Amino acid sequence: MRTMPHGVAIGFLKGARMLDSHDRLKGDGKAMRILPLAEAEIRIMDYYIGQAIEFVE
Repeated sequence: MRTMPHGVAIGFLKGARMLDSHDRLKGDGKAMRILPLAEAEIRIMDYYIGQAIEFVE
């Protein structure tokens, strides 16, 4: 996670493997995807962070 002029950006190391039903992930690398947020969108954060946790289990 890092602060940005517009808010925060949450990076997902395996983001390229995640479903992006909300079309919010940015990036076109082989693995990493970024979720930029201008405000706390709990539903959106829960959706993407939930998927990231599943990669660990």
